[in-house]
Amino acid sequence: AALDWAIAECFDVVNVSGGSTYLRLLPHFTRRVDAAFVAGTVLVSASNNLDPALVEYPAWFPSVVSVAHAALPPYALARTPGRLVEFRARGVDVRVAWARGTW
Repeated sequence: AALDWAIAECFDVVNVSGGSTYLRLLPHFTRRVDAAFVAGTVLVSASNNLDPALVEYPAWFPSVVSVAHAALPPYALARTPGRLVEFRARGVDVRVAWARGTW
């Protein structure tokens, strides 16, 4: 529902931080990925961090930018053209804002 809403609201970029290898979900992913593409919304999807060759949806769709974590310095980005996981960035030991002003 949230992805449908973001597409309807014409978001430029939407981060989809979940993925699945469960093929019964493929029709649901296909409809939403196609709708995002037609609307001009770029989808960025997490991919499997343990096995980057594992086919996982929605990251596997050609119109989705697939990403995974890597042991990189802060703000660094690694590009791997022609691979399922196109970009890697620091995703371990990253400080993020949390409830009640904590990290």
